[in-house]
Amino acid sequence: MFDPASCLRSAPNRFFLRSFPQRIFPQLTDADQELYKNFPLVISERWQNEVAETVFETINFEADKVEHKKKAKQKKLFDLDEKESDCILHGYIKKLGGPWTSNWQMRYAKLYPNRLELHPDSAKPEMVFMDQVEEVSPELVQVKNENCIVVRMRDGKIVLTNPDEIGLKEWLTSLKSAHKLSQELLGSMAKKAGKIYGTDSNNKNAIIAAHRNTNGN
Repeated sequence: MFDPASCLRSAPNRFFLRSFPQRIFPQLTDADQELYKNFPLVISERWQNEVAETVFETINFEADKVEHKKKAKQKKLFDLDEKESDCILHGYIKKLGGPWTSNWQMRYAKLYPNRLELHPDSAKPEMVFMDQVEEVSPELVQVKNENCIVVRMRDGKIVLTNPDEIGLKEWLTSLKSAHKLSQELLGSMAKKAGKIYGTDSNNKNAIIAAHRNTNGN
């Protein structure tokens, strides 16, 4: 039977320990030993913490490896898909969402001339069409202590960020450029339609629908 105090009584300096009063180093009684009868081994709290931390770190490390492989595989598939497409930029980015728009959610984003696609791990992508965008923030904006891109929509806004500031600036530049070109194209198409069909408020919706269809949606 393991005795937690045996390390003290059998230590090389036990002579020194014996010189202290019994009340300082009380001996274990049979009643005390009963507490350990169902345990083949007694581990100190410090060792328990170290074992728990080691297991926790190992599990996290393995989970990170799996996640990294998954992301690498997904990125490779996206790379192959986008080689022959008109995709301007693609990669991982964080979107502010969740309940009350308070959590950062990882998305695989794909920017096209007429839309931004935000792909979750296992669901249909969220589509943000450029004709729905009113403004892309000219510069990075501080949101929840993060540098962010704010895309203002007719019915709300989308907040995006990335730990890589260089990559985030590239996203900002590309989004502003795509939005500007989309607005210029819509304006040009509206002028042509106006010359052919005459000015009509309904023409704009028809132009927007045609613009989407010619770009894959």
